[in-house]
Amino acid sequence: MDAHAGAVGTAWDEGTGTMHYVIDCPRCGGRIQHEVKPRWGDPGFLEEFGEEIRLVAFDLLLLHVEDAHDDAHQ
Repeated sequence: MDAHAGAVGTAWDEGTGTMHYVIDCPRCGGRIQHEVKPRWGDPGFLEEFGEEIRLVAFDLLLLHVEDAHDDAHQ
């Protein structure tokens, strides 16, 4: 996972006080984006829990690939 850590982007939107992560599917280019719901809206949360956030993003990407791109399921 560390070799592909740059595939997951995170952002803090000061205007709305929300944080999110995004990862793009390498097969179809589809974007998976979800809001991160940390305690107290702390922007340091993204850095402190970066590894866990990346694990969740990669897990969702694997589910997407399995569902949308696995010929055995279609």
